[in-house]
Amino acid sequence: MLENYSPQAVKLIECAEDIAEKEHKKLIGTEHLLLAMFNTEDTICHFLLTEEQITKEELLDEISLIDNNSYSLNNSKFTLKFNEIVKKASDATKIFKTEYVYDEHLFYTLLNDEENNATKVLINLGIDPKVMMEDILDMFNIKKESISFLATLF
Repeated sequence: MLENYSPQAVKLIECAEDIAEKEHKKLIGTEHLLLAMFNTEDTICHFLLTEEQITKEELLDEISLIDNNSYSLNNSKFTLKFNEIVKKASDATKIFKTEYVYDEHLFYTLLNDEENNATKVLINLGIDPKVMMEDILDMFNIKKESISFLATLF
């Protein structure tokens, strides 16, 4: 499943697993992926959230409020939403015109789905996911109009 994922993207998924394990969580959710990306200083997530003056403590406080009644498929250790985000990140390579999935694909895909725990955390912290997605596109000089035909992927 992770054939076209960069070593950094794979490492972020592994870090999400480690975070969930340290918290004694049965399932690895999008909130763990968000923390993994935020904790890694060379990610788009870390850069943009730090620019918005979001702190790790604020993220942890919001995450602690989550009522995690998530489900997994076939006894997977990942929530359904986590799996969905990771799979859709591969589709985002078409928007960014890259061969491999990088951290920006994971973060962009996460932001594009307001029904996952991580995006709910960000919204509770005053972050507008759509604005942040536009920031990511701007950073990569991608015109919003040029991706409209790809909207069906998400």
